[in-house]
Amino acid sequence: MEGNAIRSIDTHVHMIEISKFPYKWPRPVEEAAIYGDFLPKDYEIERSQTGIQYAVLVEAFESVEETEWFLTMERENEFIKGVVGYADMNSDDLPDQIIRLKKLGKLVGLRKILDFSEDTWLERDDVIKSMHVLTKHNLTFDLLIKSRSQFEAAKKFLKQIPSTLKVVVDHLGKPDAKHGACEEWFTDIEEFASYKNVYCKLSGMVTEGDWESWKDEDFRPHVEHVMKLFGVDRVMFGSDWPVCKLAHTQLPGVHHLLTHLLQQYSDDDQHKIFYSNAAQFYGLDV
Repeated sequence: MEGNAIRSIDTHVHMIEISKFPYKWPRPVEEAAIYGDFLPKDYEIERSQTGIQYAVLVEAFESVEETEWFLTMERENEFIKGVVGYADMNSDDLPDQIIRLKKLGKLVGLRKILDFSEDTWLERDDVIKSMHVLTKHNLTFDLLIKSRSQFEAAKKFLKQIPSTLKVVVDHLGKPDAKHGACEEWFTDIEEFASYKNVYCKLSGMVTEGDWESWKDEDFRPHVEHVMKLFGVDRVMFGSDWPVCKLAHTQLPGVHHLLTHLLQQYSDDDQHKIFYSNAAQFYGLDV
């Protein structure tokens, strides 16, 4: 199947309206390329140049209000099939928050930006308790980690959560493609893959490379390592749009990057990686 024609679900899309929320990130200078508005109509223009049919929105501001906004987008845009949102996972009223949000649209999971919290957040008793709540409400958890301390906390977290909770590691765990991933990344990914309820998103790669001069081969060692350990049944494509624009890459570029790196896989396996795994993991109506 030809590169960008591969029928796909994009599992990692952010929408930003810079005046709507007091975003901690992106910042006006450091992330100037994405310090602006990126809305469904903008994504649609780039999506039309690819085989991407549907998308999952992922929280970026850590607020229930943003999640409500995304759920409105899900109702109003046919291509948006689910929302990985935010709710207060340290609160006793998490079940009520989830029930209310699910009434507003297709809430498929929750995420926490650990850079905005203490590194040991994943180890908290109330967080582990909240993972049982997610399981009860048939929600998933997006695990966003990068620093060494976050990886160590994630290893403890995965030992304590219900084995029935579906977890996906965002952005391959953000291995450094500019200088080469550390040995610990390779070892930790192997440990994560040993949990059959843990998946991995093949996403967010270009911003871990040299923003000015990355090339496809920079990411091959990381993708091959993930594929070897997770197999074709527990990985999924994500663009990390519009963050990819920091590395001067549009949606068709990141889609082509992964199709190129995985071109040796059969059509059936590529369908899993780019489409059906995402639909199954998030329970999408596609």
